[in-house]
Amino acid sequence: MKSFLVVLLASLISLDQLSKAWIYKNFEVFQSLEVFYFLNFTFVKNYGFAFSFLNDESLNLNALIGVLIFFICVYLAYFCLLYTSDAADEGLG
Repeated sequence: MKSFLVVLLASLISLDQLSKAWIYKNFEVFQSLEVFYFLNFTFVKNYGFAFSFLNDESLNLNALIGVLIFFICVYLAYFCLLYTSDAADEGLG
């Protein structure tokens, strides 16, 4: 179960990053692609985070915020795996 969650998490992160790289390489700003009638990909640049909070390019906090978010995700994944393992050991999972 633990290895499945790790593989799932790694796959989702990889898919997210690969799709962003593909769109960045192949799209012009504001260009759209209709995937399904209810799903469109549109390339926009957001220099902030969480709906453009801190949207000031001169601050250049992208790297710092990215590292912070990465460590938060690792922390949460560790505890999810830890508690999943404890629940399985106790027969609760």
